Amino acid sequence: MKREPPDALGMVLATEAFDAGLAIERTFLAWNRMALAFMAAGGALLKLFPSMVASGARHFVGFSVLAFGGVLLGYSYPHYMMRRRVLAEGCPVTALGLVRVVALGTTALGAIAFILGLLPSPQ
Repeated sequence: MKREPPDALGMVLATEAFDAGLAIERTFLAWNRMALAFMAAGGALLKLFPSMVASGARHFVGFSVLAFGGVLLGYSYPHYMMRRRVLAEGCPVTALGLVRVVALGTTALGAIAFILGLLPSPQ
């Protein structure tokens, strides 16, 4: 069953099938780009900032950012397939699981980096 686009008044048109314009694929690629950006940032923290607070803190933050990028990359494909299946069945898309994971992970990593940034660096 295909969903149909609403017209200007919000009424569903029965004449044309709804084409999402590859929106799900573009979203999947955006999640992958974001995961790769997290992984690149983690690698940069490990290699480019040797004087950050302490070696242990730098490794903790760097590997945490790398791991978060890996988890996001691993979760994006099942999320994409679920969205395709839901759209093919004509059901409304309501799950926000991946958005919550990204929001909570980014907030946690940002808070940790902020706290470590306040600490004095070793001389």
